[in-house]
Order: sequence, then C-alpha cells, then structure tokens
Amino acid sequence: MRRRVSLASLCKLAQGWHEIASVDPPLSAVPQFWDTDGQDDATAAAAARGNKILMSPANKVYLDMQYDPDSPLGLHWAGYVEVRDSYDWDPASAVPGVGEQQVAGVEAPLWSETLTTSDAIEYMAFPRLAGIAEIGWSPRSAHDWNAYRERLAQQAPRWTAQGIDFYRSPQVDWK
Repeated sequence: MRRRVSLASLCKLAQGWHEIASVDPPLSAVPQFWDTDGQDDATAAAAARGNKILMSPANKVYLDMQYDPDSPLGLHWAGYVEVRDSYDWDPASAVPGVGEQQVAGVEAPLWSETLTTSDAIEYMAFPRLAGIAEIGWSPRSAHDWNAYRERLAQQAPRWTAQGIDFYRSPQVDWK
C-alpha cells in the first residue's frame, strides 16, 4: 500500500504557471504569472484569496527573448525585450488585482532550447539580469532608469575582465 504524502508535510510549496489559479489552488500554492498582456482574472482572484504570485511576464523578464529584430540569438514570441524593458516595470502593478503584498518575487526564466553555449546564455542574460534583480529587491520609489543605466554602464569593465559575454545595448552609454 502506498502512503500519501502531502507537500506541506515535506515543507514544500506547489508552484505552477498562473493557469493553476483557475482551479482554486490551496493558499500555499504559488501561481507564476508569465503572460504578456498583464491581464488575468484568475491570478487576481488567487491573490485576493491570499496566494502569493511570482512575477515573470515574458515580455519583461524572459531572458531568451531577442533584444531587437537584429539580435542573433533568442526568440521573439513574447516580443523584443531590450534592457530598459527588463528594468522599467513594476511587479506590484504588472497585473491588475495583484499588489505589492501579493507578489512573492520575480523570476527571469531563460529557456535553453535555442541557446547551446555558455557565451550565448551570458549574452542573453547580461545586462538584463542586473536590472531584473534590482527591481526585485528594491522599492519602486528607488527605480530610476537614467540613474540605473549609468550604474549599469560601469559594469562593462568588470564583465569584460571576467570574460562575460554581454549585449552592449544602444540604450546604455557603456564605459
């Protein structure tokens, strides 16, 4: 006879794409919002019930999205995601009905079916990952694109010295 074990008894939480919100998951479940339109009534209802929501809108934080139409790597089904796109958004207002108290955090997925080398992964992650991290750990009131792009530009010598392959976005005046 098999013994049934609950996730809670193992100190684990269920997490799934935001579509799980449509089946009224337990409050411990964490829907992950990935869509590009910023609208989802089921996710908003789950947040209102008390579920925490992990924010990863594909048109803001998917690191495998091309920067622009000329990008040699990545996909663009969610749109082109330039450096400013990954920085200049607010997880607490990305989905109506999901406020700051309901946001569990942010995630920047990088799907690797089209990225086959470490250099390709680095190129797609940097510099966007730095901006996504900043919006995830700092309050919205501290977000300032112009100040951020100056700080970001100062990372170029460090990344170059470390051998990190990164995208030199035309939105940043690199050092």
